Amino acid sequence: MSTTTDEALALFTAFLRERELKVTSGRLAVLRTLHEADGPLDADEVFLRLKRSQRSVSRATVYNTLELLIEAGLANRHRFAPDRFSYERVHGAQHDVHLVCDLCGTVLGATEPTLTELETLVAGQLGFTMQRATLQIHGRCATCRATGRVA
Repeated sequence: MSTTTDEALALFTAFLRERELKVTSGRLAVLRTLHEADGPLDADEVFLRLKRSQRSVSRATVYNTLELLIEAGLANRHRFAPDRFSYERVHGAQHDVHLVCDLCGTVLGATEPTLTELETLVAGQLGFTMQRATLQIHGRCATCRATGRVA
């Protein structure tokens, strides 16, 4: 089950208060931006979305808040390309599948709850306690294939 934006805000507020950190409008705006996005965003994309919505949040606040969201269990960090991280809200117990085009960098995402059973089984066989999992499939997107784009 996916967490609503309001539930995520309540969880994040409690997380910040437990750690005696300030609950600021900037931090909450970063959470809202990430939570309402259709897919993964890098820190610059979060910053630019906030700027376009006329929110005055510094890049440092964006980066620091993304790390706090990971700590709080409300976001995941992915490395789809060697030179950048992307961030995405946690989708509950479902498995995140990401299809990454190695040519243009497009990332398509989906949640796949049936993979969770397989992951739990494999982790259990190896005596590993799973906290979260993602699957990345790298290749070429339909647009790059259709246009004959090569690296």
